[in-house]
Amino acid sequence: MIRRLIEAHYFRHHKEATEPQVRFWLLECRTPEILAELVRHHRALARTLASERSLLALAPESTSEHWEDLLAEVERAERQRDREYWRPLRSELEQLRRRPS
Repeated sequence: MIRRLIEAHYFRHHKEATEPQVRFWLLECRTPEILAELVRHHRALARTLASERSLLALAPESTSEHWEDLLAEVERAERQRDREYWRPLRSELEQLRRRPS
């Protein structure tokens, strides 16, 4: 869902994009082709933002397949962090649910 919203925003505004919009897209975009294009056209800003999103340090000439692999890895890591975060909370909720009234 977020991916599609960012894509729609990008396609609506990319021709007259402001720097804050480009920063947002570089930090949040999850579409390999768009991200590759953004890094190619905004190299200096991508380098600056690489400390916040490390995959922006990739060479602008990287293939979209390479971007796709990296984005998939980032997504897997985020999902794993989510699972780890929610595991103790789910356990606590389950204990509360099973507690006699």
